Amino acid sequence: MNIIRHLLLALLFAFSFVFYSCTDKDYYDQSNSTATEAGLFSDSISISSSFDWSTTKTVNLTVTVDDQYDGQYTYRIDVYDANPLFDESASLLGAGVAKSGLNFEQDIVVPTAADIVYVEQTDPTGKRQITAVSVSTSAVTLDLSSKSTSSISSSLKLSSLSTKVNALSSSVTTEPSVPDDAIEINNSVTSFSISADNSTHKNYVIKEGVNYTGTISFNGGWGKGISLYIQGSWTNSGASASLGNADYLYVLSGATASINSFSASNTANFYNYGTFTVGGINFTNSTVFENDGTFTSTGTSTFSSSVSLSNSGTATFSTLNITNSFTFSNSGTVSASNATFSNGSFVNTGTATFSSLTSTTSSTTIENDGTLTATEASLTNATLDANCHTTIGTLTTSGAIVNIASGALLDVTTLTSGGTYYYLAASSILDVSATAYFTSQQNYMVGSGTSTALAKMTKVTSEWKGITYQGYLQIECSDHTANTLYNTYYVLESPAAFVPSGESSIEIASTDCNDGGNNVTSTVVEDQTVTEVTLATYSYAFEDNWPSYGDYDMNDFVSDITLTQTQNTDGQLTKLVITAKLRAVGASRRIGAAIQLDGVEASAVKSVTYSNSEIVGTNFPLASNGVESGQTYAVVPIADDVHAAFGYSTPTILNTSTVTADPVTVTITIEFASAIDLLDNDDLNVFIVTAGYAASKRTEIHLVDKESTDKENTALFSSANLFSSAEPYRSHEGLVWGLCIPGSFDYPSEYQKITTKYIYFANWAESGGLEYSTWYKGN
Repeated sequence: MNIIRHLLLALLFAFSFVFYSCTDKDYYDQSNSTATEAGLFSDSISISSSFDWSTTKTVNLTVTVDDQYDGQYTYRIDVYDANPLFDESASLLGAGVAKSGLNFEQDIVVPTAADIVYVEQTDPTGKRQITAVSVSTSAVTLDLSSKSTSSISSSLKLSSLSTKVNALSSSVTTEPSVPDDAIEINNSVTSFSISADNSTHKNYVIKEGVNYTGTISFNGGWGKGISLYIQGSWTNSGASASLGNADYLYVLSGATASINSFSASNTANFYNYGTFTVGGINFTNSTVFENDGTFTSTGTSTFSSSVSLSNSGTATFSTLNITNSFTFSNSGTVSASNATFSNGSFVNTGTATFSSLTSTTSSTTIENDGTLTATEASLTNATLDANCHTTIGTLTTSGAIVNIASGALLDVTTLTSGGTYYYLAASSILDVSATAYFTSQQNYMVGSGTSTALAKMTKVTSEWKGITYQGYLQIECSDHTANTLYNTYYVLESPAAFVPSGESSIEIASTDCNDGGNNVTSTVVEDQTVTEVTLATYSYAFEDNWPSYGDYDMNDFVSDITLTQTQNTDGQLTKLVITAKLRAVGASRRIGAAIQLDGVEASAVKSVTYSNSEIVGTNFPLASNGVESGQTYAVVPIADDVHAAFGYSTPTILNTSTVTADPVTVTITIEFASAIDLLDNDDLNVFIVTAGYAASKRTEIHLVDKESTDKENTALFSSANLFSSAEPYRSHEGLVWGLCIPGSFDYPSEYQKITTKYIYFANWAESGGLEYSTWYKGN
């Protein structure tokens, strides 16, 4: 069927050529009416004569790889316009290899609107990492070699932790002995009242073997330096204890106490070495709470105003509220169903377990040097120092600071974060196993050490500029809100880099604080190579009336063009495949189309193969090597007659009005006599031929910054409509007849001016390209 189709197209083209080629002048009919003035913009709009009308820019990019193999193997470098991990539509801008002593260096073509490009490094084991680099200047260098992936020694971390544990243990108050003058409290009275008259600096004791079931009044709670020692037990479900100024309550080893409520104020002190059970407690004003035994509160426990708490035993709270300049050190086991810390510090070197943990002020620090587990935690303006294994089911932050120490792990199931800074020290790990959600309050995640930290996140959802990644940080994630040309949901600043889920290259040694660390599976080490590289697609759209004005619908010829490079091991070009997708010919005159490879001499081409050979070779006569004959630089035709390429023998307006036809794909394969420097879209000089064809001279229409071929009729350069003979493809008003546009251009309909379809086109042109650089996307 393909052979029959090609034969029919060849016959059709031959018929149209015979019909229209009675003279050179007639072939590309120039009898159609043309505008006598530009009429594209109002008189109030002035276009700079220096404006190049370009929607792209060329950036020279140099990349130095992080070579861990001393130049023995090559790394692959791929450059994209979007992050290929998260955006399936990411287009390749360039590719090559590099190693120690051999940098990647290429000119890449990007949309002028692009602020960054994404650089993917594939190491000799096949592991990938993607970082971003700004392309705000014409020459950019990205140095990945400064990254260190050395891991922390577990002994260093354990030594530091051991020092802190020992320091806290040494601060535990030595259990006192009962003074000889202590007054005994026993069941001879059901209510024992210590009056102000006889209580100054007096000692009291419930002796061993005594189970006191009455009540005790501590001087009405006003305090006179009373000390009560419990050696036996005090059991009264309705009783309460109220300590005042300089009062002390000691529950000694082997002793028990179980009462209803307990309060303390004004430098009162509580020390438990036995077992103490209470409903609710309330400590205020520079009081001391120290538990070295077993303490249980079944109600609400409130500590406020410079209270000092310490626990080296087992402390269990139902509801725990600690506020106002507190200190709480735990080297034992503490747990609470609901815990709130505000304006103070909690330091854990033991085991801390909370169902719900809340912290609400900027002067609050939660420091974990042991094992801390919370089913859910909410941090508002507070600081979390995860210096050892910290596990939180649901973590919600707002304006907080989260520090993860070297060799430590912060393990989170679900994270919701707003305005929070995360500082990951060298070889630390953040693991979010479900979803991390970053709000538009702007969060920052920073690898703050001199070697790389690891953030593992299964799924990331981010609002506008919700998260910025910085420093020596590797982000392991394959499911992340993707940036677009117009919306930035995350900022990636080198050396921070993404890797696919499960493909981290950071080896982190196991410690007691990171649940086994991060182990990298060894794989085969081999050279990474580059052969075929398919670059991003660009559209070319032309008006066909040059040097006269047209209707400026920019659809007389529209084609998408995609380049595929074949490189050798030295990164040079051996073959170039040009894929042209002919999409529209909104012209009622004959149009031919071709491409000149600027700077590539015709003799440098070994051969050219055309997928649609029946539509080339007549009006663009071909030399033996397949390029157009009689040209200094290599010219390859797309089609002698674009209408005929669509299968039409007459110049019918196609795909811009009522008559439609399927796009026609033309593939041109160019092999070079010897390898040459890489070619990109900036090296393509796409043009159309109109208004008369002659064997030696013809009417060509090029982009404004391109030069004509040797066969252009340069006599037309003196037209009054043109800016100058030196710039023949710019009108004296500064207008052009051709555009190159990133992606596949949604061109205007017939007789619809480009300024009508794209309302910011005029703003873009008048600003010299500085504003509305994405006008072709509608904004």
